[in-house]
Amino acid sequence: MGCQFHPGSPVASTGSPVDVNGSTIAPTGSPGKETEDSITYEIWNHHDEIVLQWIYATITIDLMNTILEPDTTTMKACEPLKNIFHDNKHLRALGLTNQFVNMKLDNFPDAYCQELKMLADQLANVDCKVELHRLVLQLVVRLNKCY
Repeated sequence: MGCQFHPGSPVASTGSPVDVNGSTIAPTGSPGKETEDSITYEIWNHHDEIVLQWIYATITIDLMNTILEPDTTTMKACEPLKNIFHDNKHLRALGLTNQFVNMKLDNFPDAYCQELKMLADQLANVDCKVELHRLVLQLVVRLNKCY
């Protein structure tokens, strides 16, 4: 299954082949003069476009529409994505807590303990650690009458 690109995705703008084995340092020159700085700029720009295309290929269309702008860079495209996902801890913690407290053995008879532990780990990842006694209490309280 190949990568699918959004029809509005910008494509590489360098227009000519660039040696991608070169240095990946930030550009120091400007495109226009054929100097070592301009070649470094072209190499950096080409690498930036490769990473940007990878980002476009790996996110949803909705997220791409959020970041899609002409003549953008990887850094400019990543900033809105960072704001969406990094500032979302509290909402994510609320959703995970809701799943955690409402899970019943009926939902996952074969993997109930693993599912509770997985949710507890996910809550810890969003700075909402579940204490061991709470985990055990949740396990016992939500058991159905068969147990």
